[in-house]
Amino acid sequence: MAEEFFADWVIAQGYTVFQDWTSFYNEEDFRVDVQPDGYICIWENDGDATAVYVP
Repeated sequence: MAEEFFADWVIAQGYTVFQDWTSFYNEEDFRVDVQPDGYICIWENDGDATAVYVP
């Protein structure tokens, strides 16, 4: 979700984006971890990387 938001924003700025450019084979299922101090970590990863070309 954050990756898609970032990619869309970068495209709107006029940069070239290669969505799902390659796979790193590190998929993570969706899960929520709540730490003892109340900090919340949300995990989800499809394993595919998006690349941005910055000239």
